Amino acid sequence: MSLFSKEEGPWNGAEMTLKEVSRQEILSRKKRKEISLIKASEEINLSYKQTKRLWKRYQK
Repeated sequence: MSLFSKEEGPWNGAEMTLKEVSRQEILSRKKRKEISLIKASEEINLSYKQTKRLWKRYQK
């Protein structure tokens, strides 16, 4: 079930859940160097290793 569609935001035509949107916001803060990967992992509630994998996919 998707909460947001391409018409409702700048999601590049993909539909995203609220959880995915939240993760994207946190990772974009990491990209802007506002937070560290450790802090991002705490906010996302994932382990550091899982967040590191997610970060690699986000950067592509």
